[in-house]
Amino acid sequence: MTLTAKFLPAIPVGLATTPAGLALSVDGRQAPTYNFYWAEGTTHKISAPKFQADAEGRKYRFVSWSNGQPADWTFTTGATPPADRIRAVYELMASVTFNTVPPGLPLQVDGASCDTPCTIDKAAGSSVSVIAAAVRKADDRSRLAFQGWNDSTEANRAIVLPTGSKTYTAIYTLQHRLTVAAAPPEGASLALNPASADGFYDTGALVSVTARVAAGYRTIGWSGDLSGNSTVAALTVDAPKNAVLMLDKVPAIAPLGVRSAALGADAGRVAPGSLISIFGANLASDLAIGPANPLEQTLGGVTVRGDDTFLPLIFVSPSQINAQLPAAMSEGAHKIVVRWEGKPETTAQITVARNAPGLFGGAPPDQFGSFLRPSGQAVTADDPARAGEVVGLLGTGLGPYVLQPLDGFLFNEADGYALKDDVAVIVNDLTIKPLYAGRSGAAVGVDVVRFQVPATPPDSTFVSVKVRINGQDSNTVRLPVSR
Repeated sequence: MTLTAKFLPAIPVGLATTPAGLALSVDGRQAPTYNFYWAEGTTHKISAPKFQADAEGRKYRFVSWSNGQPADWTFTTGATPPADRIRAVYELMASVTFNTVPPGLPLQVDGASCDTPCTIDKAAGSSVSVIAAAVRKADDRSRLAFQGWNDSTEANRAIVLPTGSKTYTAIYTLQHRLTVAAAPPEGASLALNPASADGFYDTGALVSVTARVAAGYRTIGWSGDLSGNSTVAALTVDAPKNAVLMLDKVPAIAPLGVRSAALGADAGRVAPGSLISIFGANLASDLAIGPANPLEQTLGGVTVRGDDTFLPLIFVSPSQINAQLPAAMSEGAHKIVVRWEGKPETTAQITVARNAPGLFGGAPPDQFGSFLRPSGQAVTADDPARAGEVVGLLGTGLGPYVLQPLDGFLFNEADGYALKDDVAVIVNDLTIKPLYAGRSGAAVGVDVVRFQVPATPPDSTFVSVKVRINGQDSNTVRLPVSR
């Protein structure tokens, strides 16, 4: 038997990659070397993977063949071999992986939602935009709050991809809402340390609570996640927490809250038999106005004592009480006691002086006093007083009477309760002796000083008026006048 080996002319063909060492597929398989000898006119399928990694794990993306062919193409040998190796050109890819703590939270990467862990492959040196939401709410009582990246504190960032692989982690912290309130809300102001703009705290945070109880309230105790009745407390926010400081309304007289009922009078002293105003909080349940004559000593379950003597009451309300001091009260320091039945008593100290003149009216901006004509008609800006006219100026606390009137009863001028001390009326800079000074029939505890209006300058629309008793000046009011 004769066997004959036939040979054909071979065409050398060399294939390679840039960078070297990457894989290619030739006629459906990978070869240990890409140096071939092919017969003329034969065809061969050549393929370069679009993405691949080298032995060190670096990723590459196919760019083109050196002869301009696509990644997969068919090569037909010719009579002349290629002048140089045919190369598959690749570019190095960068790989970035985004994670979150806790894991699995979505991020916005290049404008699209990316559920972590999320890996992005791009050419090295290119940029990736990533946004971590500031807050991810679990519900309205707990949430995840962005704290920063493992290498940055910026929530929104653009990352230039480095060569190789890198991981970025967005770190979130679990937060819980702490709700602290007072009931009723106006009963106390609450301060939390550390403070929170929206009431959320990192889990495990220790928060102190300080309550400043308003006048007119007392603490009953905490409910919810705090207990006891202290105004200073602390708790650990390891879950959503809620605490309410329960408060009870109690009478409270404000500092310097007892003064003459005449607006603008000396706040430091009051006179026996005069009308006083008591200012405070929760002094009564509601407004209660008593009869005009005689005054009652209990209104709406509220009583007021001067030392041990019950005072006649004009009205009581939550924020103000008007009452009459006893005419027999001695000069010096005394105690005012307000009692709302079923509540603790509240007290204040007052200083009683022989004379503490205060004139009614005087409210800004006009500061017109309470002036009455003998007919009882009021002097007003629309109906001013005229020179020579007799007017009466109403006030309280002008001093003792020649004949002491009974407390809580209304008396007329004709009843003979004139003031014991001399009174001077000062109109602008002119001192006038009054026609009468003593108890008025306008209301219980109200005094009247009657005088004749002097001539005034032609262009005057009002004059300033005050009274002086034993060197004590009242507040100043204005009297509308015309010629």
